[in-house]
Amino acid sequence: MLEVPAVRPYWNTLDAAIRALAQQPKPLDVRKVGVILVHESDAICADTGAAFKVSDLIGLNPVPLTPSQAHLKAREIFVETTRSDIQGALVRTFLRRGHVLVGAQLVVGNPPYGRERDLDSGASDFAAKRGIEILFLR
Repeated sequence: MLEVPAVRPYWNTLDAAIRALAQQPKPLDVRKVGVILVHESDAICADTGAAFKVSDLIGLNPVPLTPSQAHLKAREIFVETTRSDIQGALVRTFLRRGHVLVGAQLVVGNPPYGRERDLDSGASDFAAKRGIEILFLR
């Protein structure tokens, strides 16, 4: 912190979340700290004018959903981006809220046209099809 004082405000937020964890934290509580880390890292990127966000590169799993959210259409929970080139396509799946990366697939061959329809399926089916783990909250 002494060598890079500009990091202190971001670190303070993360440090407070870490210190608030119980001695034996629940997995969801640890995930919340991970989300804070990604959000603070995104803030550093934005504040320094970086051409990327950490949330575009680092994902968090499992995705916490309530049982009622699992029955929503996938487009209400997820957003997907596709970047194609000659080799195939990189499909990245983000949580709609917070834009945190939760899954990525490299599709070799033809770009995955028609995947947009998958967003009309149920969130659980959508996630399972992409190998995205869901943590059901009680």
